Amino acid sequence: MTDSKDKPKLIETPVPLILDKSENKALTLQIPEKSILVKVDSGVQDWVSPTIQIVVAILAAFASVGTILWQMKKQREHTLEQQKQITKSQLRLEAYRDFQKIYAPFLESSLIEIEIRLIFIAFQRQLDNAQLGFPDTPVQYREPNFREKLEGHLNNAIELTFYIERHAPLLPKFDVFTKAFSVAHYEIQKDRRKLQEVLLRWLPIDNPDFTKYLGASQFINNPKLSVEAVKEFEAVMEPTLDSLGLLKIWAMDLTVELQNHLLGDYADCKVSHREPIDSKFFVVSIDKYNNLMKYFDEQTEQGQNIKQMQRGIKQEQSQR
Repeated sequence: MTDSKDKPKLIETPVPLILDKSENKALTLQIPEKSILVKVDSGVQDWVSPTIQIVVAILAAFASVGTILWQMKKQREHTLEQQKQITKSQLRLEAYRDFQKIYAPFLESSLIEIEIRLIFIAFQRQLDNAQLGFPDTPVQYREPNFREKLEGHLNNAIELTFYIERHAPLLPKFDVFTKAFSVAHYEIQKDRRKLQEVLLRWLPIDNPDFTKYLGASQFINNPKLSVEAVKEFEAVMEPTLDSLGLLKIWAMDLTVELQNHLLGDYADCKVSHREPIDSKFFVVSIDKYNNLMKYFDEQTEQGQNIKQMQRGIKQEQSQR
């Protein structure tokens, strides 16, 4: 029987155990008495992974830069748009203030319409007084003063046209008012000649030398009014008042359009257009631009005269 002391000892097989999964990999061989740390050789280094990482990093950098540049571009465009809108708003406000300065004297000078009616009333009163046997009192109105006031009113109307042309970049389609004022001006000039001829015949004409010479007459002409004279004046008065009325109400239409167009961003509500009682005094609006331009060019006396003149010029050029 063999003694147990003589039996050989059993050696346990070391069991490998990975303790660290980091880049520096290592494992421990565990045996009964001790543990031995053994470094694990990771083999040949992988050169593909770092390259991919570098490329990805570069692409990410480019993407970041691109995003920043895009944001800067959008911010710059937004800032420029804001500056553009601010500048545009300032220009619109300045344009409206400019219009108010021009419109005020025009509106004041439009009182010439009232003066025409007052002249007619004075004619009627003088005629009534003569028929009742009252002393002859000359009418207080004079043709030169009337002509000066009318010229001033028409000049103020021309300023409205110049205003539209001066602010044309801010006022698209507002040239329809330029056309309307031109038509009204044409009608006024046509009617005023007949009116002034009547006024020259029937209004007193003062003698400029009345105070210079003893016994000089106060008037160069002081006609006695008749029923026919009053009727003649009334006949030429009405067309002139109509054409002056067109000019006035179309200027009012311009005011409405400018308020809505130039002050629309600041106003709480839109200004309504007038509702004409007489179709002759129709509304001028940029919303009716095409129809109105066609009407002014084709159905008004001024428009037809211009077309006829243009045809004559073309015929003359073709014959050369």
